[in-house]
Amino acid sequence: MRSRLSRCFWLLLLCYCFLSRRAAAAPRLPVRAVNLGGWLVTEGWILPSLFDGIPNKDLLDGTQLQFKSVTQDGFVAAEKGGGAGLVANRSHASGWETFKLWRINETTFNLKVFGNQFVGVQSDGSVVATATSPGKSETFRLVRNAGQNRMRIMAANGLFLQATGSGLNMRPQC
Repeated sequence: MRSRLSRCFWLLLLCYCFLSRRAAAAPRLPVRAVNLGGWLVTEGWILPSLFDGIPNKDLLDGTQLQFKSVTQDGFVAAEKGGGAGLVANRSHASGWETFKLWRINETTFNLKVFGNQFVGVQSDGSVVATATSPGKSETFRLVRNAGQNRMRIMAANGLFLQATGSGLNMRPQC
């Protein structure tokens, strides 16, 4: 009986040593994950078909957009990356010309700039990126032109944003 226990002990010890050496030799693969709209998504667990039922699925929370004015032929940017007005005079798009979306519903959004301020329309009609939290004046609708790769931005008051003058201001226009 004692020799049988001894053999079992040595067999278990041998298995433990073998498995522990093998586990130490195995490379540890990095876990790849991303935060998508408040959900932690781990690589391989999510399929594109999951988004099939979502309207405007290309405009989800955190999507980064760059807007180019057709009339001014310049990219829209937040002056100083935020804390000031918006302009439409940039020749190329980089960080200050990139806006992040906060999705309210399928067509209504808040736009956040590089400096983490929200874009809003002031009472005088100027468009600025100074709000630290979104309100009604920081709410916009993104209206797509059917069949084109163009989009118009509608303010909460129902007027569309349009670059004016030399592109140094943006004001709601009909």
